[in-house]
Amino acid sequence: MNRLVNFLQDDLKEIDESFENVKQIMEDKIYRENRGDLENHIERIDRFISYWQQHVKSLDNNNES
Repeated sequence: MNRLVNFLQDDLKEIDESFENVKQIMEDKIYRENRGDLENHIERIDRFISYWQQHVKSLDNNNES
């Protein structure tokens, strides 16, 4: 189980970093033109990442017990 938690943590960290970079590029390039649609998609991805990060923390805490 510990390997799975570590795998999830690493992948979530990587996708979160990539998402932040992509978000910044999009905001710099096209944000003003498609603000509403872009904000909705960014928020949805951000919620997805946060949701799974919380579950990974929970798995990790259960694994330590």
